Amino acid sequence: MDWKNGYTEEAMIAQVQVAPATAVGEIIERYRRSLTDEDSRYVFAPFNASDDLEKSIFARNDPYLNLLLAGTVTDSELAKALWDLSEATQGSTDEWRNSVKHLLLQGHALTALIKEGRWGDTPTDGKISLTELLSHDDFNSDYARLVLSNPYSKGLLKKILLRQGTFAIIPEKNLPIFLHYIALNKALNLDSSNSDGPDLAHWDLRKAVEETLKVAPTTPEWFYGISALVDALEQKAFPFYDFPIEEFAANWLKFKSKRRFSSSDDDDNEEPAGYYTSLTETEEFVSLFCAKFGSWLVKDKNLKVSEALKLESLIEKSAYFGNKYLSKKEVEESLNGADPNIVFWLLHNDTVLRNSESRQIIKEYVGDGARGWLLKKRVDYQKQIYPDSFLGETSSVNDTQSEEFTQLSETISFLARQTNFIVERVNKAEGSLKAIGYGLAFLVAIFLLKSCG
Repeated sequence: MDWKNGYTEEAMIAQVQVAPATAVGEIIERYRRSLTDEDSRYVFAPFNASDDLEKSIFARNDPYLNLLLAGTVTDSELAKALWDLSEATQGSTDEWRNSVKHLLLQGHALTALIKEGRWGDTPTDGKISLTELLSHDDFNSDYARLVLSNPYSKGLLKKILLRQGTFAIIPEKNLPIFLHYIALNKALNLDSSNSDGPDLAHWDLRKAVEETLKVAPTTPEWFYGISALVDALEQKAFPFYDFPIEEFAANWLKFKSKRRFSSSDDDDNEEPAGYYTSLTETEEFVSLFCAKFGSWLVKDKNLKVSEALKLESLIEKSAYFGNKYLSKKEVEESLNGADPNIVFWLLHNDTVLRNSESRQIIKEYVGDGARGWLLKKRVDYQKQIYPDSFLGETSSVNDTQSEEFTQLSETISFLARQTNFIVERVNKAEGSLKAIGYGLAFLVAIFLLKSCG
């Protein structure tokens, strides 16, 4: 998208200097989209950025335009100037100041603002100490969420997760919370390796994720953090070549999660059920991991579907149905078996979803509801990766609403899965937990009704 709308850059800057604020706002929006459209690698300095345009907007000294500019600014000095405005105590509301901060931390401006620099080990004249932010016992979780979910922070994530260099002071107990935020990062599954060379930032992140999962203790905090991350990871971007999958899965099967919202009448020893299956929450997590990344466990197992249906090992069974190539007939046989959980694993089987006939069978099987929503989510992702397999098909989500759908679904999914220990850090009162649980259930129900409609 060309933000200049057919004019020269000089002519657009002249318009910015004299046009009404609403018209300049439209120019800023086109500019923002142009950076997003063409900056698919999430580089730190988009090649089509215009410092002159940004400076002209800032020169208007208009609070409304500065708020919009904060969401797209690339010039480091302007980013710092906007941050200074957000710190000022005069001439603006708390809402305006907080919004400017949030927008700056969500965009290109991030690396100009953090003192640790682009790769987290070189001090700069930034405005925020990232190590200080992430190391506090009572760290600002809102800022941390914005920073760690920012696509332009991807090059920092390895050192943060492994606590290397300046990040060595981060307390281990903060790490599982970081996993929730990293799971929201839109660059998480973006591997930009090509004929020109590997995407080193992504390769580093892969190593960091694998190392983190290997050493993570089996505690509730880590369980929900890892669950959030595994739910977000895609097979194509995280193949887990040399990862001890079977050992990892067996270790977590020994863990028993606790109810997130309970009353005095609940059995404290009863494990909560999974969201998509008849399995327990822990079993569902383990089977999801194996269905996504367990291809190595069944690579040399030439089992027929009838034999796989009889497997007693949850690890092998989920790995089989999540990774093996299955024909349309075999998909039907799988779904007609006695195990109702198989469809959950098939929903993460790339080869199955790429086959239009098999996809239609699964669609009719899952119907509406949670698994129907999951199918739409999986298919929309597959369309981005394997467009040739979906030629002639429209998106399962209205194109004009796809971005809002994605943002809303990510937010609700994040809240529904992770509220347990994050909420407890804020308020441990049983009554509050109940109220939040009912509220989340209501939000999920409303969302599912809208998505189905």
